[in-house]
Amino acid sequence: MARGRPVHEKDLKKKQVIMDSVLAVWPENQQVIHFMEIHQALLEKGLVANEIDRYKTDRLLKWLIKDGYIEKVDRGKYKITVKPDEFKLFDYLQKIRSHYRGDNLNFNSRTGGTLWASNETYHLGMPEEICEHPDANFCLQILSIRLDRIFQALKSVSQTLKMRRDTDERIPLPPEIVRQVLTEIVPFHIESKIGPDRDGLYYTDLHEVIGQIIHELPESVETQEGWSSSLEKDRLDEYYQIISKFLKETEEHLDKKREEDRIEWEKNPVREVPLRPERYHYAMIITEPEYLIDEIAHEKRQLYEEIEELVKEGIDDIIIAASLPLYDPDITRDVLSKYGTRLFGRKRLKSIKNLYEKIWACHVISSWLNFPLMPNRYENEVHPEIFEGISNVIELGHTEEELIRYMAHSRGSVNFSSPTKKKMNLLYKLFPNLPKDKINMLYLEGVKEARKYSDYVWKELKQTFDNHLREKQ
Repeated sequence: MARGRPVHEKDLKKKQVIMDSVLAVWPENQQVIHFMEIHQALLEKGLVANEIDRYKTDRLLKWLIKDGYIEKVDRGKYKITVKPDEFKLFDYLQKIRSHYRGDNLNFNSRTGGTLWASNETYHLGMPEEICEHPDANFCLQILSIRLDRIFQALKSVSQTLKMRRDTDERIPLPPEIVRQVLTEIVPFHIESKIGPDRDGLYYTDLHEVIGQIIHELPESVETQEGWSSSLEKDRLDEYYQIISKFLKETEEHLDKKREEDRIEWEKNPVREVPLRPERYHYAMIITEPEYLIDEIAHEKRQLYEEIEELVKEGIDDIIIAASLPLYDPDITRDVLSKYGTRLFGRKRLKSIKNLYEKIWACHVISSWLNFPLMPNRYENEVHPEIFEGISNVIELGHTEEELIRYMAHSRGSVNFSSPTKKKMNLLYKLFPNLPKDKINMLYLEGVKEARKYSDYVWKELKQTFDNHLREKQ
């Protein structure tokens, strides 16, 4: 069985180093070069240990071929596969990444809600400690939200144009596009259509205009749905005061710098023209969140990291096993098979896999208790196919007693985690061969265990929202 580990950020950085080194070999995007030229370049970069370690170079090239950056055109010959414009873009990004490597100037951020993300943004050339600076972090939060909304609107534009092309019809722009363009009309106008040179207002003039706009805004608006929506002018004014404070600091700094330059000029009127400072390079890449691009890889890594965190917290096996059915069973089994021994040790892994399989079996049985087999599950008789399915589950090595006990952990059509008379009667019908008092005992025992998981989930959710509220204050 294949062994390995999930791709973490350090692995991605290593891959970027390899990409830098290999792609840098091509002076022109369509030039075909030989294996030994690439091997020599990797050897000089220290990515290959010695001259005879050609197997590693071959493996790295296969890595890049799989990702579509290069292709093998003949025995020992390779070429870049991206288009000229795409190559220029990749080449530019590689140069920025290489220039700032080791300086901690690559910052990644996610924009979205408390429990989800709508985009992932990669800042090449941005100091990673940006969030430690209150002024820079404030600007990042404001600008990131606007970038995200504009990104989503442009994505909708592309989807609309694609539909127009496919259907040969003029499909109207969706509301989210119109909404974002409406939001940007005022910034667009005062930033690019007015001012002495028609390049926008000076920042101090803009500060005054924005203050007047905020003052003139109504306290609330009447929506089309007939309810009143507050514009929360107090909060808007709070943002304005924060940026006013930053503006004051900027003005004081500029005044001080002008005075220093004036004094220096009076002391030494004839000075050499200062050399042009080194150009500072920066690039920003905005993408959809990974779970929309590579859902399987994202889910595997997410599951691995979640299990790793649960192990660090010392969480019980039953809680870990109960959390696993949230993921696709094939992904769960693959992660446990590849990384379970390292995460838990052999003995504990066996226990968790056993608990998981029983809980998952109960989840499957619970999912059958729905249309079309049992549209009214509490009133209908159990469909013969359900009894057949339970028999098949038992043949896999589960007992009726185990299925009853772990049914409280299932997340199918019926939520068995909270006992009711109807659910008890349903269990009596599903397992008619066992006495009712035994079913009661096993099921209530499982409910107690399931509550441990529920308590843990609520505790984590509360902590997440509390942290979110603190960040907003």
